[in-house]
Amino acid sequence: MRYIGNRLPLFVLSSALFLANVSCRADESFSLDGARVSGTQMAATAEGLQVNFGNKEAWPNINWNAPDQAGWDWSKYSALVFTLTNPTTEDISFHVKISDHSDDGRKHSSQLSGNLAAGKTERFFVSLQPRSLREKSGMRNLPPVLGDYGTPLGSGVEPAHIDQLQIFRATPTRPATLVIKSIALAGQAVNADLNGIIDQYGQYTRADWPGKVKSDADLQAQKVSEVADLKANPPLKNRSRWGGWVDGPRQKATGFFRTEQVDGKWWMVDPEGYLFLSVGIDVVRPDLSTKVQGREAMFNWLPKTGEPLATYYSGGRNGYNFLRANMARKYGANYDETFAPRAIERLKSWGFNTLGNWTPEKLGREQQFPYVVAVGTKGGFATVPGHKGGKMPDPFDTAFAADVDANIAPKAAQSKNDPACVGYFFDNELPWGMPSVENERYVLCYGALSLGEDSPAKRAFIDLLVARHGTIEKLNAAWKTNFASWDELKKPYKVSGGTKSEEQRQDFSAFLEVFAEKYFQVVSSAIKRHDSNHLYLGCRFAFWFTPEAVKASAKYVDAISFNVYGWNRNTYAFAQELGKPCIIGEFHFGATDRGMFSGNITVKDQDARAASYTDYVKNVLSEPAFIGCHWFQFYDEPTTGRDQDGENFNIGFASITDTPYPELIAAARFSNAQIYQWHAKK
Repeated sequence: MRYIGNRLPLFVLSSALFLANVSCRADESFSLDGARVSGTQMAATAEGLQVNFGNKEAWPNINWNAPDQAGWDWSKYSALVFTLTNPTTEDISFHVKISDHSDDGRKHSSQLSGNLAAGKTERFFVSLQPRSLREKSGMRNLPPVLGDYGTPLGSGVEPAHIDQLQIFRATPTRPATLVIKSIALAGQAVNADLNGIIDQYGQYTRADWPGKVKSDADLQAQKVSEVADLKANPPLKNRSRWGGWVDGPRQKATGFFRTEQVDGKWWMVDPEGYLFLSVGIDVVRPDLSTKVQGREAMFNWLPKTGEPLATYYSGGRNGYNFLRANMARKYGANYDETFAPRAIERLKSWGFNTLGNWTPEKLGREQQFPYVVAVGTKGGFATVPGHKGGKMPDPFDTAFAADVDANIAPKAAQSKNDPACVGYFFDNELPWGMPSVENERYVLCYGALSLGEDSPAKRAFIDLLVARHGTIEKLNAAWKTNFASWDELKKPYKVSGGTKSEEQRQDFSAFLEVFAEKYFQVVSSAIKRHDSNHLYLGCRFAFWFTPEAVKASAKYVDAISFNVYGWNRNTYAFAQELGKPCIIGEFHFGATDRGMFSGNITVKDQDARAASYTDYVKNVLSEPAFIGCHWFQFYDEPTTGRDQDGENFNIGFASITDTPYPELIAAARFSNAQIYQWHAKK
């Protein structure tokens, strides 16, 4: 996830909060007859329709198609409810795709994700909130559907004309089995009235929950309560000044953070020589505005011009920052002056030892608390079409190297001599490609070939092919093509139908590695040229990465970073063979039991968020190659969505009213106290 965000929602509904007055009943059963499969086998059993997903195809699935061109009309219902059983001994991830009548594979379909624990039976549902309503609202997610229908998977279709329903697995590494016990349509159509859904504190008006702020006095009471809580829970004992492991085997102190492999396990080492694992939170900052212009009717209250809280409008009166307004109510107009020490006090009490990405580096420097530096490019260089149409920087363009240098230099000038600086993340979730789908794995090859000879990447690709094949005739034989000359290949060329031979796949793989090596070499050289004291923490790979890119990165980075929102040990087993440590740049879990509309990576409620935090941190930091994990992010996003993109997830350690989540904090205190024991365990 980028700080500005770009992700489909996956959200969970608490049966304790949004029950309202709609009973849970299946108004219409969805027939399981007529199913078709691909890469999958199905069989009717006493328990339901058993679906055995294979692992030989990229997208094994079971699907149902509407009987005619008119499609199914589900517009009078609020939810499509699935009851599924996992009869196996392993948790299973799955996806649901619902396509409307004009599906083009992306814009007119909703692809949603879920997870079913081993041996469990659970109900899931897809909200039938019209996509058009969501788009008009300016929010990534609308208020949840009323009714106790189980675990929500998301929304995003036009329910009046559905032409396909599909349950699939994405690029599985091993077979898996689900039993579909039933599918049903339920509830009543969604209420499209969004007037007055937000109160003066930025909260949802149509529900209540523990800790909801109803007056300024509530904010003051919370402030007093938290002072007592922080006093009762001081920073962890047996930690160095940087959060390192005082009771562990001490290593050489260099005055800066570094990495070292000790007894077969990777660690960071803090400036004083203590072993260190980085547990942090991203985006420790109160800059969270929501768009109000054109949506004024959604808000029960907005300050008038000249009123004290009108200070927190942004872009004229285009947006409003309820979080800053609430902090002013809670701490006074000078709240900004105490934000940094208050944030550090919280983090230390909660057991964290690092300020994660997109946190102002100034906060870490002034408080002398470990921090990372977030750096990226500003553009002005050539790009290559990448995963899902993303623009990948062309590392062969000299303008790219110049831009990298120009962006690193000022950051390094401020941090190069600072012992509190852990290192640099450069870029975030670049469109490298998908590892298990051929067309997506080689997407940068297709992208480079589609460009003309003015593309530096295209020229580098051709130079590689000349070196590998010598003559155009040998290339044609290997690729099963008929280029008249190398000059013809310099023209834009579209690869159709995928690769044609093993030789072509080897050429593509070689280019991906050369491309990635050039990228990481350019960035690494710039970082080390300007700051040789600190770590290069990689590019924050999302789940779209290629083995070639990861392998190449290991030659140049000090730690390889991944943003991993669904940890699966098998998926990242390769990390043990890379010869470099790894770090998680982003993860989180959310729920909708405290007035938020989505949790992105979703669990039932705040207790489940807490349990998920402990499971995740324990599982990741029990791995020998992993030296840290950072939660995204410090605060929830605005209930009505960030002003950049409408993303509105419950992903914070504190809410939009600056109210900490006690369940999650208790889990962090417990888990963060155990990290060194978990990692060191034989």
